[in-house]
Amino acid sequence: MGVDTGRPLVTVVIPVRNGTATMGAQLQALACQQAAPSFEIVVSDNGSTDGLQEFLVNASAHWPKLDIRRVDSSTKSGVSHARNEGLKQARADIVMICDSDDVVCPTWVRSMAEALETYDGVGGSLDELALNPPSSPMLAFAKSSLPVALAFLPYPVGANCGVRRNVWQALNGFDEGYLYGGEEIDFFWRLQLAGYKLGFVPQAVVAYRHRTGIRNNIRVAYWHGIGTCQLAARFRTQIPSQSALTIAGIWWGLFLRLPQILIANRRLGYLRRIAHHVGLIVGSLRYRIINLA
Repeated sequence: MGVDTGRPLVTVVIPVRNGTATMGAQLQALACQQAAPSFEIVVSDNGSTDGLQEFLVNASAHWPKLDIRRVDSSTKSGVSHARNEGLKQARADIVMICDSDDVVCPTWVRSMAEALETYDGVGGSLDELALNPPSSPMLAFAKSSLPVALAFLPYPVGANCGVRRNVWQALNGFDEGYLYGGEEIDFFWRLQLAGYKLGFVPQAVVAYRHRTGIRNNIRVAYWHGIGTCQLAARFRTQIPSQSALTIAGIWWGLFLRLPQILIANRRLGYLRRIAHHVGLIVGSLRYRIINLA
């Protein structure tokens, strides 16, 4: 992996706001990495009020082999800002990003680091079964390949991605103007459009935790609908336009599936799709782009 310079070879950035309830499982997984290069963990605290600072002090004592640092990223709310502040403080040239409420597999650091010797940016696969109840609707993210957004380019999910630090700098980091989602899509699209190489690392698995509660899911799906339109507006010259027939067909399909709202194990998924499409309507008006499907 390189010559020992006294610095870690990898930095793992974890953006977090009020994540102490689940972060212990993630740190435990990082403490159990197999044959990993030396790595540090930068926890980018985006304004936590749940005792994160004290939790990290205790975590350092509990996992003494982990090199954990906290970075204060509370000056601006948002995951893009938290990621950027974490990357600014990274001591390694290879950086990986995961979330505080997920769990990385035992070979995650090694697999991602090896891939970043070939690629400029990478994404792994997600296991949606391990941390969620059987009734939880699957998002079908990154299983056999990276997801593709808006029929344009692939991208890694922000909970399981990595990038060379010099590439992040060249791209001016994650765009902090995205407030409703889509920021990792924007970043990795810009990476590819700038001529850098993006790779998929299927063996770098992250157990991905779904949000719980109907209200939370509806709110996030609605925000993502708006964020999708912001993304489409930013790349309007590259994204294929949607026909009125396509839009009408999708909404007609949602109408035909309306009885799913009465089925317990399908209700949440259906409400989430409706909320997302309502967000698309709002976003289309806000960003002056037709993206209702």
